[in-house]
Amino acid sequence: MKKTSIFNEIWDLLVSMKFATILLTVLGGISMLSMLMNEYPNFFNETSLLHQLLQQHSPYSSWWYRGLLSLLFLSVFFCVIQRFKPMINQLSFKPFKSADSIKNLGQYYEVKGDPSHLKSRILALISKSLYKVKERETDGGIEIIASKYRFSGIGSWISHVGLLIIFIGAVLYSITEEKRFRYVLGQEHRINHTLSEKISQDWFEWNIPVSGSDTIQVVVDSFRVFFYEDRQMISDYRSFISLYSKNGEKIRSHELTVNSPLLYKNTAIHQSDYKPFVSEFFTPRSKFVDDRLNRIQRTQEIEKITDNWITGLSYKKYSGKSVILFGMLLSCTGLVIAFLFWRRDIWISISKKELIMSGQTIKNTVAFQRELNQISERIKHE
Repeated sequence: MKKTSIFNEIWDLLVSMKFATILLTVLGGISMLSMLMNEYPNFFNETSLLHQLLQQHSPYSSWWYRGLLSLLFLSVFFCVIQRFKPMINQLSFKPFKSADSIKNLGQYYEVKGDPSHLKSRILALISKSLYKVKERETDGGIEIIASKYRFSGIGSWISHVGLLIIFIGAVLYSITEEKRFRYVLGQEHRINHTLSEKISQDWFEWNIPVSGSDTIQVVVDSFRVFFYEDRQMISDYRSFISLYSKNGEKIRSHELTVNSPLLYKNTAIHQSDYKPFVSEFFTPRSKFVDDRLNRIQRTQEIEKITDNWITGLSYKKYSGKSVILFGMLLSCTGLVIAFLFWRRDIWISISKKELIMSGQTIKNTVAFQRELNQISERIKHE
């Protein structure tokens, strides 16, 4: 019995579909458990062993999430390596076959006639159907191999490469992700002389790093809170902001809402919170101050005050999004190739008396046999 090394066993395990399926199942199961733990905190205490073990404070940067993704990455990476050579081989023509070998393929078609006429007709028909053709002369006549969509074999390989690129982009995204939050006053509050002495310039602008030494300045022109017409509840809140370069040039203006962030390069600015614009907000924070702020906020909501508020903005800086999008595009392209195109090979042998033809395909054999029938019938009647 041939012995297999531990390396070969590990390799076979990593490239197997079974291993990838198990990894995806485990990843999905733990992700669902993590989601349930966040949705039902009463049943999963933050001090519990399970909560700490799964690092629920940041599950997508936890040891289990990164570990499983790393194993999945290795599995796909080794699959890409293993399938590269077979994928290249699929791009070439298959070997010629003799008449007897063609008959052994199974269902075959036989047409009697003049060899030169049969050759011209069959070449015209299969070339019109987008088949690429190679032929050779033998002692017994002519052998032809025709192939269509040979590139279909690279679809699966391209999809796997796309997955690898998505993994790389996700790693870049998680490593470079940076989040910050702060309250910013609108320019309309500059005219409020009551609080002007207590408010520094920093409250009216927010300088955000974009890349390297490049920064952008966020200025809130105004902020509004909107209410339902027949209910004393806030329906929406939005900031009207302007973006300036480091040199003071205006880049753009944007109406910022919860569902409409401002995207600039690798930075996203979000509408996140709001507070009442009162003097207590600028005093040292304490439970007493927080309670009073909450009471003032409830009063402003009841009175439907729309303009006496401070907006809370957050920004998220990241890299790797374009890499992820490129990987998704590549993976989808591979799936389109793999599912919409399939390789078809036709072998033809032309002797002095007859033409023998048969073919093979990896899927959709019914449609392929119908195509061979049509070719055979057209040769007979033309």
